[in-house]
Amino acid sequence: MLLNFYKILICTVLFQYSLIVYAHEKKYILGVTVGNITKSQMDELELKDKSGAIILKLYDFSAAKMGGLLVGDIIVKIDNRTINNFYDLTNYLANYEGNGIIYITTLRNKKIFNIPIKLIEK
Repeated sequence: MLLNFYKILICTVLFQYSLIVYAHEKKYILGVTVGNITKSQMDELELKDKSGAIILKLYDFSAAKMGGLLVGDIIVKIDNRTINNFYDLTNYLANYEGNGIIYITTLRNKKIFNIPIKLIEK
């Protein structure tokens, strides 16, 4: 069982590292750490399903923080495209070719907010 724990830990570290490298190759930076919504978060926040990506961390002086996003916000759409999970979010941002302004729809305290974010150019 301990061996399985270390395998999971190593995979997690490698996966997180690859995301950091991937983010540095992009033209724009949002400045958040996000994850998929867990069953316990779903119950705690009284959500109907696990759709969206939850903000786990905001980096100082990031586009997300300066734009008004908060830790705990659930990103459900970007530029009117549905975000079902963490992978949808990273895929959208990795392929983003717009003018540097995105519109993020979030769920916060059971209310929907549409927040324009001016991305920071790398």
